[in-house]
Amino acid sequence: MQNTMDKILQRLDKKTEIDKSNVISESELKYILQWTSPTGVPFVYMGVGQKGFIDRNCTFTNCYVTGNRTFLGDYTKFDLIAFAGPEVVRMSKYALPGRRSPHQKFVFASIESADNYPVCSDKLDNVFNWTWTYRLESEAKWGYIVVRDANNVIIGPKKNMQWLRREEMDPVSDELKNKLKKKSKAAAWFVSNCYSRSGREKYVKELQAMLKKYNLEVDIYGHCGPLKCSRDKQDDCNVMLSNNYYFYLSFENSFAEDYVTEKLLYPLQHDAVPIVFGGANYTRFMPDGIYLNARELGSEKLAEKMNELILNPDLYAEYFRWKKHYSYYRRFESLETDDYCSFCTILNNEEKHNLNNREPSVKPRYRFRTQPLLRQRMSKQTNVRVRQPRFHQPPVLRKHQEPQIWRTLALDLPSPPHACQSNTWTGLPTPSCIHCALRWTSERRKETAEPPCRVTGHRRTICKMRNCLPVILDSAG
Repeated sequence: MQNTMDKILQRLDKKTEIDKSNVISESELKYILQWTSPTGVPFVYMGVGQKGFIDRNCTFTNCYVTGNRTFLGDYTKFDLIAFAGPEVVRMSKYALPGRRSPHQKFVFASIESADNYPVCSDKLDNVFNWTWTYRLESEAKWGYIVVRDANNVIIGPKKNMQWLRREEMDPVSDELKNKLKKKSKAAAWFVSNCYSRSGREKYVKELQAMLKKYNLEVDIYGHCGPLKCSRDKQDDCNVMLSNNYYFYLSFENSFAEDYVTEKLLYPLQHDAVPIVFGGANYTRFMPDGIYLNARELGSEKLAEKMNELILNPDLYAEYFRWKKHYSYYRRFESLETDDYCSFCTILNNEEKHNLNNREPSVKPRYRFRTQPLLRQRMSKQTNVRVRQPRFHQPPVLRKHQEPQIWRTLALDLPSPPHACQSNTWTGLPTPSCIHCALRWTSERRKETAEPPCRVTGHRRTICKMRNCLPVILDSAG
């Protein structure tokens, strides 16, 4: 009888301890408000409440997620308010929170390319404390790729990678060499988006033409090509890539700094040499000498290089010396790098939280800064002034005069941005219309004195030149 009573008391003590721990965890909850839609990407994968963090077995599970702005009575009581980039860039400034508490963090979250979802006004300046993006300088990472060294320690990607030089790496094993010699096809490309902003389809078409003289070709799988390899049988596709193809086209759909997706992992994980086409600095992701850069080489030189490597098996095998020193993974494959777990971890990092407990950054790191390359090209191609926009006085494109090219707010792209739609609130010309003006200045000025716009009345004109988006501007005439 005494033993039975002791067991009952022990169980009650344990239950009390559990209840106390639950009370403690409740008091330590970090509340996250999804200001934009919780059903859209990327927030849909966060889960509701603590479930997303518990299901992933995260180190910290005390983050509580909701899309209900009145969950705590007042949205200023939340520890963090997250905004999905693709949605917030289209919001008016009146749809943003009108109040905020000093302890709150406003976070710009996006895994989408800055080229596809640019910010074309200054409404988001002085809004965000942190960024949660693929950019390597983001406070919280949200990406595709993890690089580990030979000791399985995470080393990248990051801005300043210290890679071994190829000549310092160990030679390729005879077993791998023999496997590489059995390959029989030039290049593969798995693609479903046939109309990308990067224009990769046009590049591949040019490459196909250049490869013909070497009796080589790119095999295109998916909606954009004649060949099929079902995503339901991804393992079979990977085996085919590993056994048959020398190269794989890791072509991004748009150009943006640090924007490198899982397309790069296909060749790196399956014994093919990646041919990259994007806006990133690829030395942040791979050592030199293990890939070919399509944008740097151009289609003609790329085809020549591909043929050279195919005809020289020993030279081709040198591109795989890295395999004994580095390995590549998806971020979600480990708790250590899971993006959602990391997000809750950073919210529990008191040092980082206090360090950033200040006024919002002047410009979020996605980034909404002026494009220096665009300014340089303007200055070189036209002798016009590059001027700071004054929002109270819309820019003017005058007839019979050199067009005034106005500096615009644009994201960091390796080439002049062209994604911004017209901004009727500020009246600023978009980069597309800037290209109209540039092309008119350089190509059509001798043919006609008229700018590439037609007057629509009421002091407004519409840019209608070839390959340009319709853009509304104010006109002096």
